[in-house]
Amino acid sequence: MTYQVREESLENVCHELTQLLQVTRNVPINATRIEWLYRDNPDGPAVIWVVRAPTQELIGFTVGLPRRMVVMGKQHTCWNCADFSVQARYRTLGIAAELRRAATRDVNAGRVAFLYAHPNDRMKIVHERAGHVPVGRMVRFARILHSARHIRNRLSLPKVSAAIAAAVDRFVNIRGSSHRYSSQVAITDKPDFDARFDQLFWSAHSSHQVIGVRDAAYLNWRYRDNPVYATSLCTAERKGTLLGYALFMRQDDVMHVKDIFMAEDETIGADLMAALVAHGLDQKLASISFATLHGNPLIPLLQKFGFLYRPPDTSMFVHVASGDPLRTVLEKPELWYLTVGDRDI
Repeated sequence: MTYQVREESLENVCHELTQLLQVTRNVPINATRIEWLYRDNPDGPAVIWVVRAPTQELIGFTVGLPRRMVVMGKQHTCWNCADFSVQARYRTLGIAAELRRAATRDVNAGRVAFLYAHPNDRMKIVHERAGHVPVGRMVRFARILHSARHIRNRLSLPKVSAAIAAAVDRFVNIRGSSHRYSSQVAITDKPDFDARFDQLFWSAHSSHQVIGVRDAAYLNWRYRDNPVYATSLCTAERKGTLLGYALFMRQDDVMHVKDIFMAEDETIGADLMAALVAHGLDQKLASISFATLHGNPLIPLLQKFGFLYRPPDTSMFVHVASGDPLRTVLEKPELWYLTVGDRDI
């Protein structure tokens, strides 16, 4: 039986995509998320590749989310690969590889400059067979703020657990508690990104060789208008000038930092990190977590504030057309400034 990959418009396939995602994901998926992610992206609408059975039943699909990236000072459009889904009973037929090859062919044809993806361990071989190159590892760092939950899960003696937790918290939270701020920091639960964020990005992006555009249009779409989760914003300013920010969301009692961006000023990064830790302590959260591509210059800052590496890692793959001079840059993880906020959702 032959299965052919083809592109389809969101209008024709939205309901089917939603249904397939609902049976292949462990989290709820609805049409609102599809419309926002595939249609409303200010960098352009998603490209959707599908495979159908002879009966026209949707077997599988994947999408490329357009993403403006600045590489060596020049802006390019690439694809952030997302929502790879194949019905379980068809997963041995090489359909996943054919879907990925479709995107590869379009990159080779010059439709976009490159693509990047973050497959799970089962899907790594699919990307390798499609000719994609593993660039690096996404690593997670976390810091405990209140240890009671963690200790209680390991020790069934409530009074002893509470005493141990109190002692651990006093020791752990000494780090960063005496931080002296060099800027004015503020936390907003319902952020709205304005021209100050445009100015910050375009004035500070050049310190990174490969970075996704973080202007107001992108940030408002990706975080303010996000129907999947609510995002909070921590800003650092001096004399009314925005110098950096951190974006985070809360899930249960854990703060998940999605992105940090700042001017080339080490004190601003420290101010943002200290503010996040202080906010987490005030909110009685158990821990803070942040994932980024290994080699990110933020990692020493995380370690300074008591964050520790937490496995497992995941992989990032890139595909650039053979002979494209961008290849020598994009295949070096140390040149990327990429955080978990640059991944698919």
